[in-house]
Amino acid sequence: MSSSGPTRKRRRRPPKFRRLRPLDLWLLLIPVAMGIAVPVIFQARPDLTITVIVLALALGFGSVLLPRIAREVLMWVLGFGGALAWGLLNPLLALSWLVLFPCGLALGGHLRAVRAGTGKRPTTTGDGDPSGPAPDRMVCNPGEDEDEVVLAAPSPEAVSAAIDALDGSERTVISLFRGPARLDLSGSAAGPMMVYFSADHAARRPEWSHLTTPGAADSEVAIRFSEAVGHFRAWQTTTLEPAKLAAAEFLESGDRSPALSWRTDADVADLRPPGLDPD
Repeated sequence: MSSSGPTRKRRRRPPKFRRLRPLDLWLLLIPVAMGIAVPVIFQARPDLTITVIVLALALGFGSVLLPRIAREVLMWVLGFGGALAWGLLNPLLALSWLVLFPCGLALGGHLRAVRAGTGKRPTTTGDGDPSGPAPDRMVCNPGEDEDEVVLAAPSPEAVSAAIDALDGSERTVISLFRGPARLDLSGSAAGPMMVYFSADHAARRPEWSHLTTPGAADSEVAIRFSEAVGHFRAWQTTTLEPAKLAAAEFLESGDRSPALSWRTDADVADLRPPGLDPD
């Protein structure tokens, strides 16, 4: 990797919503049709039926487009609160609401993923142009709805500074890439950390390793990954200096450091926290 000053560009991290495939969109018509048909077949009041159909789809769709906190509150309040309210008038309307509201959420999530370019996301290259993924880069992910920092061809000094800046709260994840290889560093520079390595993170079934601390106590520690918190045994974690050594070797060779203790088995991939999202 180049040791010259890295190009920095701040960009919005896409929301964690799924872009639906054409088949998924067609299949979504089935519950939508059921939610419409149930109150119609059993002759619920036409005006209330129309109100439930329109509001359930519109509010489900619209709530996904709101900021994270408002979205999460409304999803629960409108989803179950709406069903309880309509259930007082007619249980069939409550059933229709419970079917159609998630359909609106799915459509809203699809639109938000399309607008954000999820699945087709450009990555900053060395000259700052999003013309395709830079093979050597560092991605710092503060979390959803926060700015994501991408450094193409980062220098060792820039990577070391980013590791030192991990605070276990606002800045919790750094991902380094060299071609298909990936190194994730998570947690706090002042406390326990998790460091994951994969020689080909884009493989259908990538093999992951993580740093360990042999001989450490068997006590439990908590580490934050973006918006998730993982709980590990102390021996499964590492600390600042080994993490920096792992990063230095990765920058140099694109491989894991043979001087450090790594654990590699199927459980590592299975237990890898969801906060470490694919780039």
